[in-house]
Amino acid sequence: MKRIPALVAMFVAALLVACGAQVTPTASGEVDPSRSPRPSSTATPASPSASAPPSDAPTAEWQAANVPPTDDGTATVQVVPGGEGLIAIGFDGGFGSILWTSADGGRTWTDVTPAGFESIGLATVIEHDGRLIGVGRGNTIDVETEEAAVYLSDDGLTWSKVETAEQLIGQMIDVVATDDGLFAVGGVPGADSAGVWRSADGETWERIGSDLEHAFLWSIAEGGPG
Repeated sequence: MKRIPALVAMFVAALLVACGAQVTPTASGEVDPSRSPRPSSTATPASPSASAPPSDAPTAEWQAANVPPTDDGTATVQVVPGGEGLIAIGFDGGFGSILWTSADGGRTWTDVTPAGFESIGLATVIEHDGRLIGVGRGNTIDVETEEAAVYLSDDGLTWSKVETAEQLIGQMIDVVATDDGLFAVGGVPGADSAGVWRSADGETWERIGSDLEHAFLWSIAEGGPG
């Protein structure tokens, strides 16, 4: 009768082997379940669901606007809110800038270029604190004069020159408004370097930072932080 437990243990071990489990019998011939690893799972992983097809892009219709007569090479480079609707700034095809305004959402434009803009190169205009600020290069006819230019306007039609900009050597190309003031970037051709300028209110400007040699900055944007 003492052989019955051993026979039962052998029967259990044989049953576990038939089920695919590995067993480790003890010295007495009994099976120790704690030393028998569990069978690996054979479940099939779920396949990823197919992504939804992209939606069709919205369509847009374009048509030519009614613009003033221009010379060859004339081009608008930027449109901002101003005046009774929109203000467009650009090049006059020579050495100066053009200024257009539109009161019907850009369908019809009128030339409102002020006197003196034929020798000023405004590259960028932004809206800041209720007025427009334009930056660029002054005295474009005399190419030897490396004079930065800043112009201000409350309505987009009448512009005033910031006198402190005359003292700044270089050419401003872009400007951005931040919580720390206005920052303009561009280049100083005679020094073969990029330039950075700052103003707290748009009225007074100063060159900041060290020269960035053999470089020219075309654009500036506020990041986080900096």
